[in-house]
Amino acid sequence: MYIYSDTDSIHSLLSIEELKQFCDIDPVKLGAWKHEGSFTKARFVRQKCYIEEIDGKLEITCAGMPKRCYEQVTWKNFRTGLTVSGKLTFKHVKGGVKLVPTDFTITEEKTVKMIKDFAKKLQK
Repeated sequence: MYIYSDTDSIHSLLSIEELKQFCDIDPVKLGAWKHEGSFTKARFVRQKCYIEEIDGKLEITCAGMPKRCYEQVTWKNFRTGLTVSGKLTFKHVKGGVKLVPTDFTITEEKTVKMIKDFAKKLQK
């Protein structure tokens, strides 16, 4: 069963052998799909925002969330609306810019925008 893919990777309940029957699977070959691992459990929130349990370990992919924030992520809390602390952002100050801590939130607005953009493309 197909679950999710992005520009170069595919996530599926099929084994690599089964995927290779209809997809070019290779970790480095240009144009091929990368199989990132066989998960036993997964949650896909939105594009480039998902967690998978691989070999008993939680693997996190969340665009915009710094890796230093991953320690705050659990299986239970990884959903739209999750807010974690520790992201750094730029703040303009007299004489330049400094990094200040801020929160990162998995927002519903991004998901809704992606759905609306996709719907517009379908109408064309």
